[in-house]
Amino acid sequence: MMLNKTFHMNQSVEETMRRLGNVSSYRHHLEGVERAEVGNEGSSQWRLQLPLGFRAEFTLSEAITDDNTVVFRSLGGDLEIVGMMSFHRIKSNLTEVNLELNYESNSPLFNMLDRMLNVGDQFVVNQLRRIRAHFEGIAAPAPRALAAYSSQFKPVTA
Repeated sequence: MMLNKTFHMNQSVEETMRRLGNVSSYRHHLEGVERAEVGNEGSSQWRLQLPLGFRAEFTLSEAITDDNTVVFRSLGGDLEIVGMMSFHRIKSNLTEVNLELNYESNSPLFNMLDRMLNVGDQFVVNQLRRIRAHFEGIAAPAPRALAAYSSQFKPVTA
């Protein structure tokens, strides 16, 4: 399935690229993302709870080009992903980000349902909204992440 999304960030190109590249700073705000760990040399490990109860796990490899573009692809796993994000300066504190993403699940059932219901598109749009809200300072952690975080603490009783 091919997706093309454009969104704007209220930061410079450099700051936007730096912040989007630091997945660990916002991964708890992404619903359905159970694991997002950045490794060394442009790779990251992902585990997702996709709509309709499907799960996906994959390794993503990325490289940054000279023209403020990040290209990426999956290396094995449950999703075959190829894509790129390009960053364009609109003003000194406004960046336009273009995301082009082509993905295919190893599950024929998920692919069929995705083509009928556009669940992959909705999943990506929801994640982009959450990322932008986090960067704008108006986001709360995703419900699942908040429940996991709060369950680590016991209430203080007198």
